[in-house]
Amino acid sequence: MRFPGGKGKTYHHVINVMPPHRVYIETHLGGGAVMRHKRPAARNIGIDPDLKVVSAWSAEGLSRVELVRGRAEDFFAQYEFRGDELVYSDPPYHPQTRRQPRVYNWDYSVEDHERLLALLVSLPCMVILSGYANSLYSTSLVGWRTRTFQAKTHTDVREETLWFNFEPPQILHDSRYLGTDFRTRQTTKRRLQRLRDKVARMDPVERAVFLAMAKRRVSLHIPERRAMTQTGAILTRTGTIQIEFPSPDALLINDVRWGAIDAFPTPAYWQYQVIARRLAGRPAAYKLGHTLSEEVAACVLGGHGIPAPVGIAAYEKLRKSGAFAETPPSVEQFEAWLREPLQVGQRKVRYRFAAQKAR
Repeated sequence: MRFPGGKGKTYHHVINVMPPHRVYIETHLGGGAVMRHKRPAARNIGIDPDLKVVSAWSAEGLSRVELVRGRAEDFFAQYEFRGDELVYSDPPYHPQTRRQPRVYNWDYSVEDHERLLALLVSLPCMVILSGYANSLYSTSLVGWRTRTFQAKTHTDVREETLWFNFEPPQILHDSRYLGTDFRTRQTTKRRLQRLRDKVARMDPVERAVFLAMAKRRVSLHIPERRAMTQTGAILTRTGTIQIEFPSPDALLINDVRWGAIDAFPTPAYWQYQVIARRLAGRPAAYKLGHTLSEEVAACVLGGHGIPAPVGIAAYEKLRKSGAFAETPPSVEQFEAWLREPLQVGQRKVRYRFAAQKAR
C-alpha cells in the first residue's frame, strides 16, 4: 500500500529515535511502513479512519497488530495509559506546507491539526510526531526535541522533521537500522558483527563477566517516564477534562522552568491556555459563577497550594449546598461543608484549608 507522505523509504529514521516500549500505537496508519519494519512491541495498535486501509491490513492477517478504525483523538480519549507506551503519529501534512491542496482521502484542516497537537502534548507517554516544519507545530511543541531527515517526494527532495517529547534515547527499541544512510548502516553492522565474534571467542568466565557489566550499564540508561505533577482542569460544555503538566520546577529549556499553570505568565500557564482553547473551542472558562459572589468564592477557594480540580470541586459543593443564597450561612456552616469529602474524578479528597477559607 502506498499513501501520500508514506515512510516506505524513510522508516529507519523514525525507528532510530524509538526508546524501549511495551505498547506501540501508530495513528494515521496508512501503509504502515514503520509498523511493518520495526521490531514488534508486546502490544501493537494501528489506527486509521479509512475503511480501505483497515480492510487491507485485515486481509493480510497480521495477528500481532490490533486494528482500530477511527480517529486517533477518539481512541486516546478512552485508552487507559500506563506510561510504557510509545505513540507515533504521522498525520496528513499541514495544509500550509503542501504543494497540492488535497491529496488525502481523510484530510486534516488547520483546526484538526490544532486539536491533534493539543491532545498529543497531554498524553502521559512517549510520543513521536512527523511532518514538515511549520509555525503551528513550533509554537505548540515547545520543549520537544527534533530530528530532521531528507525525504524524496514525487518531484524533488524535502526535509521532514520528527518531534518527540523525550530525551534522545541511548538504548533503542530496535537497533537494526542504525545509521543515516545505507553505507553507514552497513559499516555499523560489520563493526557490531566483529564485536560479537570477539565476545564469542572469549573465555566462558570472561564472557559472563563482560555480559553482566554490559547489562548493568544498559539498565542505567533506560529512560524513565517524565514525572507529571500538575493537573489542569478544562471546563467544556459537556464536562471537565483533566490534563497533566510537568512539575513547576521541571526545566523547559536552559534555565527556564515550567512554573505553575495558574501563575501568569509562566510557560505552563500559556501551555494550559493553548490546550484549553483547542480542546474546548474557546479560551479557558475561568468564569465559574453566575453572580459576583459566586465568582469571588470560586477564586478564593482556589489559588496557591490548591489543585485546580479540588478548588472547582469545593466551589461546586458550596454552590449545591446553597451557600450563595440571599442570606449567607454562618462561618461554621461554611467550614462544615468544606470539611466534607469532595469527589474529584474517581476518588474522594479532603479540602485542606476549610477553616481558613470559611472566614
